[in-house]
Amino acid sequence: MKTLFRFVRWLLLAAFLLASALVLHTIYGKPLQIGWFYERVFIEYAADDPELLSSLGILPRWLVGMNKILALREKAKAALGPKFKLRDFHDLVLTGGDLPLALLERRVDAWIGRQAAK
Repeated sequence: MKTLFRFVRWLLLAAFLLASALVLHTIYGKPLQIGWFYERVFIEYAADDPELLSSLGILPRWLVGMNKILALREKAKAALGPKFKLRDFHDLVLTGGDLPLALLERRVDAWIGRQAAK
């Protein structure tokens, strides 16, 4: 439960940072200046959880990858219908290791072709 709480807190904090950056950059047309946030809120959280500070930068990359994998899964479900097996899809994605998303998409497309031909 503690890990889940830390993860949710991490997501909320990162979402705030990303939303603030987008809104302020759109309004003022310049890079985000949120020193007040770091001084008042973020440092307090980081003092409680030092890993939070170092792991926050991975969130945008993680979310992009997660969204791509979910989109590929939906694509495979739509293409294969009842032939789609989630376990096989997970094996395909995980056994490939750390791949660029374009290469992962090609692997999934080839897998869809093989599964549809069966």
